[in-house]
Amino acid sequence: MKILRNILISMFAVVALLFIAFEFNAFRHRDKEAPVITADADEIYVSTSASNEDLLQGMKVYDEKDGDVTSSLVVVSKTHFVTGTTVKVNYAAFDSHNNVATYSRRVTFTDYKKPRFSMSAPLRFVSRNNPDYLANVTASDLIDGDISSQIKMIVQDSTYSNTDTRSIPMVLQVTNSVGDTAEVYVTANIETLYNYNRPCPALEEYLIYTQPGAAIDFRSLLTGIIKSGEVQPFDETYTSDMILIDTSELDLHSEGSYSVKYYLQQDGDIIGTTELYVVVEADRYE
Repeated sequence: MKILRNILISMFAVVALLFIAFEFNAFRHRDKEAPVITADADEIYVSTSASNEDLLQGMKVYDEKDGDVTSSLVVVSKTHFVTGTTVKVNYAAFDSHNNVATYSRRVTFTDYKKPRFSMSAPLRFVSRNNPDYLANVTASDLIDGDISSQIKMIVQDSTYSNTDTRSIPMVLQVTNSVGDTAEVYVTANIETLYNYNRPCPALEEYLIYTQPGAAIDFRSLLTGIIKSGEVQPFDETYTSDMILIDTSELDLHSEGSYSVKYYLQQDGDIIGTTELYVVVEADRYE
């Protein structure tokens, strides 16, 4: 038994020594160096529709032990705009020993525009209801797509009213993933049921965008009459000739958001009003 015990102890010692030697050798030869990322240019110009693959253009990754590991290169993140329409994109790559290399470069979007709102119905609501002001408002972005869920509504301090309508000025605001915020000034009208059911001009859309100096055919936006929330085509009772368009508050040569009013007249009286919001965008993005 004593001899057997000594043999087992000796074998255990040999195995332990071999294991220590193996680990020491592996430690000495362990790959500690991260691969190296290189790029043809430290700033590239792409469309807002560019994919992650497009953002990898002109980049290579080489590792001393593994060779070409460009296939491991990924886009990790994008910053907010650092200037104009330029963001910083952060990259990472790794080798077979999980050594990680990082790299950053500037990416400029050549066709960028601020996020845009869309409004499919006028901001008119019945006073006895609990209105959802954003029910017919959406927002889209060239980079992020549909960002309607990001819309914020900022109610202004003052409201004004007459016997039939209480008007609430507010700002619609939305921010995209690169930190750019768009906003438009609108007015929500809280009306009595009687006033809400009165006919008003119906439009193809209730918020449009244009460039400074562009001509707009406002009458072409008319689609008929909206009454009790339902759109009806023009008929013998209400014709397009009964619509008066007031553009006195609009300045098509200056950037900003404006209101154009459509009045439905009958027997010389105004019986219904609809607002169109016009956003004049900057002709260039600084």
